[in-house]
Amino acid sequence: MILLFATVDELLEYIERDSARRLDDLAQTIAAWPLQKRRDFLERWEQRHGSADALRERLQALWRVRSGGEP
Repeated sequence: MILLFATVDELLEYIERDSARRLDDLAQTIAAWPLQKRRDFLERWEQRHGSADALRERLQALWRVRSGGEP
């Protein structure tokens, strides 16, 4: 499932409502974004949550599945 949001902040608010269940949806969504937008999002995520490690791990796993290699 790929989610569509007008702004990064809208997506953050959506995820924060039920982050455990939606983390995989989030990873799939931002994996489809251009690199700079992904970096901006991860920076904001860290500002709000202190760490983006779990999200980065899911993104890396998605990239490995999609490309057969590392991101």
